[in-house]
Order: sequence, then structure tokens, then C-alpha cells
Amino acid sequence: MMITLGPGITLHPGSFTAVVAPERMLAAALSGSHDLRKFLILFVSSGPGLAARIGDLFPYREALTVSSAARLPAILHNSRHSILLVGHDPALFEGTGEAAGPVAGALRAAGRTALVILYAPSRDPWFDTLARSADRLVEFIPACGPAGRRPRAAASSYGNGTALSPAQTRLEVS
Repeated sequence: MMITLGPGITLHPGSFTAVVAPERMLAAALSGSHDLRKFLILFVSSGPGLAARIGDLFPYREALTVSSAARLPAILHNSRHSILLVGHDPALFEGTGEAAGPVAGALRAAGRTALVILYAPSRDPWFDTLARSADRLVEFIPACGPAGRRPRAAASSYGNGTALSPAQTRLEVS
């Protein structure tokens, strides 16, 4: 089972990938993979967004709504699903102090036996903290303006100072 997000970008079982993309782009990539319809997928989120489309994308799915970051490690640890899609919500981490560490560890551990995707429509400090433990960070930035040029403000988001671990590969697609 593989998920193709774009030309040359495939996600494999036994990995943890952090994905930043517009919701419609990720939904299109997921719906384009017919093999995914054969697997039971766990979708974990804190509210609407991609959750509204998940029912249309996958006939075999289990969706869980979480209200705090403290619940995520237990959910990930107890999951026996082949694919885990975790919708990131920075509001879960507000005022929690060190909650990101256990969540990042649980995402990494779950990625040893399943395909784990941490998804966010845009980056924030909490997402960057979680993404540091990912095997790969894939960031889709839609081309804007004439000839696919990005405005300066969007281009500056590449170098926001987030350090990747030596084992990570960063793919930037426009």
C-alpha cells in the first residue's frame, strides 16, 4: 500500500510523514489512491475540516475526535490500523506546556508499524515541533502569480528556522 501525493512523492507503510497542504489538495491525493479504499483508516481530529470529507474518501474508516493533546498518545499507542491520519490542531496544545513531546514520540512509534500522516493546512510552532520527529516533511505551497512565482511573503515561509533532523528529507513542491 502506498499513497501518491504528487509526482515522485509517495508515502509508505512503516513511516511517519508530516504533510502541510491545502485541504482540497490532500483530499484529492487521498481520493486518487484506490488502494486506500481497501484498508481500515483511523482519522483523528479535533473538529471539522478534512473530517467532513473523510466519509466520502474512505468506505472503511474510524474517526475519533479528541479534545486535548494528552489523549493523543494513548489513542496512537492502542491503534491497530494500517493507516493513521492525524489532523493537527494547534488549539489542542494551548497552555499544555510539554504535551508536544509525548505526542511526537507516539506519532514516531506508531510510524514503525503503520503509515502515519500528520496533516495541517498550514505550519505553526506546534506542528513544527511534532514534525521534527517525522521521517519526512512534505509541504505543498500553491504556485501564485504569473509563471508560478510565489509572492515574497510565501517564499519566506521556507526558511522559518525549523531544523530538520539529519534523518529527515524535506520535499518542497509548488
